[in-house]
Amino acid sequence: MDLPSLKASFMKVRNLFRRKEKVGGEDFRWFFIYGLPRSGSTYALRQFRKISKRVVGDWMMEDFALAFQRAAERDREHLNLDRLRGCFVECLLNGARVGGGRIIDIAVKQQSTSQVEYEFLAECFRVEAERKIFLFREPKGWLRSTRKKFDVSDAKATHMYLRDLAQFRLIGGRPVRYQDLAGYLENIPELRDVSLEPFEPRNEPSTAVPKEMMDAYEQFLETSYSKPWMARKNLAVSEIE
Repeated sequence: MDLPSLKASFMKVRNLFRRKEKVGGEDFRWFFIYGLPRSGSTYALRQFRKISKRVVGDWMMEDFALAFQRAAERDREHLNLDRLRGCFVECLLNGARVGGGRIIDIAVKQQSTSQVEYEFLAECFRVEAERKIFLFREPKGWLRSTRKKFDVSDAKATHMYLRDLAQFRLIGGRPVRYQDLAGYLENIPELRDVSLEPFEPRNEPSTAVPKEMMDAYEQFLETSYSKPWMARKNLAVSEIE
């Protein structure tokens, strides 16, 4: 059998097993990683991949979510949205990368996400995410890194920063600062027996940032990140869930 035929056979068998797995419902376990780009989300997803059946990152979920919303508002022929959601989930799972574990069903990374995207996923999986992890970063290092990665103006970067911080109040979960990420992951029960990759936060040279961005960051620390939970090792499970 040649390589293309062998690969096609493998895909058929893999998809057959995937279709027999449970999809959604109370027993479906999924983690949601979201927040600001350039804040460690890709690293976090790689660690969760070690305990997950599959992982997926940065799909254009809002486009799908809005299409479903418009379909639900049709005043003429109504579509079977439950069936459409089932088809979407099957496509999502089949398109996801295979993970290296069986503890959770899927880990989803959506940086710069929205409440609409999260609620759409929760509807598709028919259960809230077991863990929602919001990643953010102090403005000086974030702005310099974002400039290099996306080539955006300070005005656009500020809009992105403020918009993404605001999503935490709508979606919720556990906020984790970029430089605290490794310590946080080390204390998650599902990852305690996993060999995590080294994580060295990049210390970008300080750069001037718009006052509006710095004010939003300091307010976020005061209102949503005031507990010094990362200062201690071996936290109780109840303190990090």
